[in-house]
Amino acid sequence: MKAFNFILFIICFQVIGFSQSSKQNQTLDNVFSAKDILPILVGIDSSFRYKIVSDSITIWDSIYRGIYGATKASAWAKYDVDGNGKNDLIVQVFWNERMGQSDIIVLLDSGLGNFSLKYITYMDYDQYFKINSIDSQKLLTLISEKVDYSNRKDDRFIQVDTLTFMDGGFIEFNTYDHKHNLGRIKYSTDGGGFGPTRIIGLEIDSSGVVEQWETIFGKYGHYVKKLNNEELSAFKNVISHIDILNLKSKYYVPYTDMPTSTITFTYGTIKKVIQDYGENGTFGLRMLQDLFFKYIDSDGWKETQNKK
Repeated sequence: MKAFNFILFIICFQVIGFSQSSKQNQTLDNVFSAKDILPILVGIDSSFRYKIVSDSITIWDSIYRGIYGATKASAWAKYDVDGNGKNDLIVQVFWNERMGQSDIIVLLDSGLGNFSLKYITYMDYDQYFKINSIDSQKLLTLISEKVDYSNRKDDRFIQVDTLTFMDGGFIEFNTYDHKHNLGRIKYSTDGGGFGPTRIIGLEIDSSGVVEQWETIFGKYGHYVKKLNNEELSAFKNVISHIDILNLKSKYYVPYTDMPTSTITFTYGTIKKVIQDYGENGTFGLRMLQDLFFKYIDSDGWKETQNKK
């Protein structure tokens, strides 16, 4: 019996070891069609089993065809997105067989069989992407329908975004950094259509001192911390990449019950205020707002008695 148990232990150990080794050796190099992609996505998130991945998409609208330059669009692309030497995937995933609503995602290979999934767009209609290159740098061109609600009218237009991967996400591609002599940024967001149960504000100066204030169900709090060198560097990197002064003053999404954020940029005597209903204005603003919430959820805050 002891001999049987020992043999069983050896078999189990070998099976577990083989499984771990297979996982560590798993890459995206062997993805050659859509049928290779879906099992990988399902292994990360089981909800993908109800979605559709195709090899190409027919573009029916003549305007989109003209902008895209073809009658069919790529539905996935494989290349090294984040520059770590490993192939990654950009995939358009449809919510059903009608091929209407879709997400565009990026699947990053971190090595040793570890993959991370990020959404580039979520639940959008009439969107297509293609991969272009400028000076050997691969860029993601995103063609999508947008709605301008700035005048409270349903003004639809087609927008073309050229995106590059930076600091873990996609942001508008610029050929040069904008050397902003930024003095202070103030950010606030409300609770959306479900009521202002939590109103949050942040204010960051050029040295990295951050003030946070929030009201939760009427209770007020004020806190202070200083960003470390890595946090401050990431923050300034995003700021220098965004053409802030040329952004619109208002952004809207075409649906209700969404939060509204207000960002105020101060450059000496120059002040730029951006109101973003839905917090989905531009890719750069989204990345900046992600950083704000990363700071809010971080440690090291000290409560003060100040009041904004």
